[in-house]
Amino acid sequence: MTFSATIISFVAFAVAVTLLWLLWRMIKGRFGSVSRRQLRALKRAKLDRKQIMRHGEYKLYGHLQLILRDLDGGHQVFPQVSMGELIASDTDEGFLAFNSKRVDFAVTDAKGYPVILVEYQGAGHNLDGTTKGRDTVKREAATRAGIGFLEVFPNYDTESLKADIQMLLAETR
Repeated sequence: MTFSATIISFVAFAVAVTLLWLLWRMIKGRFGSVSRRQLRALKRAKLDRKQIMRHGEYKLYGHLQLILRDLDGGHQVFPQVSMGELIASDTDEGFLAFNSKRVDFAVTDAKGYPVILVEYQGAGHNLDGTTKGRDTVKREAATRAGIGFLEVFPNYDTESLKADIQMLLAETR
């Protein structure tokens, strides 16, 4: 092998190693891990805290807590819960249909299993015009999983709300 052939082989080898290294870095996380990219993005962004619920939701949350306490069945209510934490699916496609959706409130039994999902249909509920479709998916997922689904409107009264909750709890036993 001549000297120039040796140099060409060495350069070709170095280029191949470099390309493989760059490919590996891209696959690993586009020149950095996902966590590092997320941290860089966070450091560039201005962040601020925000309310977890609007006024009407806070009011409903308080009423749900009182109603469940009065029913004395060990039920709990949790606000703003991802449906992926409440329902399992035997297919990825089924899971992805509801996983990223949130419900305003999840009522659980004494063992922590969801028994009722509550959607508050307040003034800020349909900000982007897609609420009806999202709520239909939520309702279908809840129903198919054996979980009650309750829509509450701003003009609700607590006695009717309590009766609706009692009815749904009786159905899920």
